[in-house]
Amino acid sequence: MRTLTIVGVTLGSLTAAQAADLGVKAPVVPTVPVSNWTGLYIGGFAGGAWANATLVNSGPAASGTFNENGFVGGMYIGYDYELPNKFVVGARISAPLGAITHTVAVPLGLPGETATSKFQWGTAVNLIFGYDMGQWMPYFGLGAAFAENKINLMVPTVGNGSDSELHPGVTVLAGIKYALTQNWAVGAQYNHSEYASETYTFPTVGGLGSGKASQNSLVATVEYRF
Repeated sequence: MRTLTIVGVTLGSLTAAQAADLGVKAPVVPTVPVSNWTGLYIGGFAGGAWANATLVNSGPAASGTFNENGFVGGMYIGYDYELPNKFVVGARISAPLGAITHTVAVPLGLPGETATSKFQWGTAVNLIFGYDMGQWMPYFGLGAAFAENKINLMVPTVGNGSDSELHPGVTVLAGIKYALTQNWAVGAQYNHSEYASETYTFPTVGGLGSGKASQNSLVATVEYRF
C-alpha cells in the first residue's frame, strides 16, 4: 500500500509539471466594454434634403413659391459628457457642404420672368441631449442655424441679376447612434431649420424680398470618438 501511495504521488507531480511545461491556461473570457459616451468626436453625414420658401417680388408685385430638393452631405464635430444618471449633454457644430444642390425656377409676375433659388451652404450650432442605453444613444438637439441662399432673377427685355444673402434661423434635430466599438459609431438623424426673411436687391429689376424659408434633411451618420 505504501508503494502504491508513493507511485500515485509521483505520477501526480509529473502530470502537474507537464501541464506547467505545456503552458496550459484557463480560457480568457472577453470583457464587455463599459458604456460611456463622454468624449470628443468628429463625424460625417450624407442623405437627402428638401426646402421651400415664399418670395415676394417688389416690381411688379408678385409672389412665387420655391420647392427645392437634393443631396446633402457634410461634417460635424462635437463633445458629449455623460452624467451619473446616464443622461448625456453636449454641443455640436455642423457644416453641410452644398445644403441644396438642385434648383427650380418659378414665374414671379412679368411674362417670361423667372427666378432660381439655391442654398449655397449652411451651418448649425446645437446643444445635444441624449440618454445612454448601452450601445444605443437616442438624442435630440436645438440651436442656431445659418444658410446662404442665392437667387438669380431673369426678366425678358429688362435684364437679369443675382444676389446672395445670409439667413439666420433656428434648428432642431433628433437622431440615434449605435456604437460599433469604443471609437466608432453609426446612426441616423432628422433635422429641421427655419430661416428668417431677407431682402434681395437687383440693380436692373428692383428688389426681391424673401418670406419664411425652411429646410429639412434626413441623413445617415458615421463618427469617430477619441
